[in-house]
Amino acid sequence: MSSYDVVNRQLNDEMQSLAEKITGGDYTERDRNRLSSIMYPKLKYYIWKFFNDHDETEEVLHNTLFKIFKGLASYNGKFRFTTWIYTIAKNESLLHRHKLKSQFAVRLDNMLTPPAIEDNSLSNFEKELYFDSLYSMTRAEMTQLPDSLEKSILK
Repeated sequence: MSSYDVVNRQLNDEMQSLAEKITGGDYTERDRNRLSSIMYPKLKYYIWKFFNDHDETEEVLHNTLFKIFKGLASYNGKFRFTTWIYTIAKNESLLHRHKLKSQFAVRLDNMLTPPAIEDNSLSNFEKELYFDSLYSMTRAEMTQLPDSLEKSILK
């Protein structure tokens, strides 16, 4: 067993005992701070793997820590504390990823329906030129999106 594994196991055991102490009600603010200082880098690394972005990771990490400490009284001591916190982190990450994806959702029928032009002074040729350039710009922007997002838009 490597030294990393030994240290990681010791930290996980310390988190477990601190969580049990806190849920038992016999704790100090120092215990909560220690638990937080152990969890923070572990959860940050775990969440980072979902987003590879500092701002998104920090936002999800903040929400995760908030939920952990808010729901600490409901933690079931039969199970490992690490399993419980990583489950919360995973659920928060997936929820945040879903929110990000829905921000980029665009209805395809709205893109294919030309906007109404009230100005009748434009000739048919100018109108077609306008819609052709609008379509070209939209397609060009869509190619800049990540493949997974582009595929979900075109479905």
